[in-house]
Amino acid sequence: MVEYLKKSKPESEKAKEEANVRSVVETSLLEIERDGDQAVCAISEKFDDYFSQKFLLKYSGY
Repeated sequence: MVEYLKKSKPESEKAKEEANVRSVVETSLLEIERDGDQAVCAISEKFDDYFSQKFLLKYSGY
């Protein structure tokens, strides 16, 4: 007999979570486009609880 340790969430719940993540990412990208480095600092503080006045960003070639 198979014993399930964890069951998947219902598809409707997965869809809601995916839509929420998409919204957060789109909003974050728009803020970065509009506000630049200030937005990067604010987003870093919001999601990572990390604050810095400066970020060293390097061009990655993409």
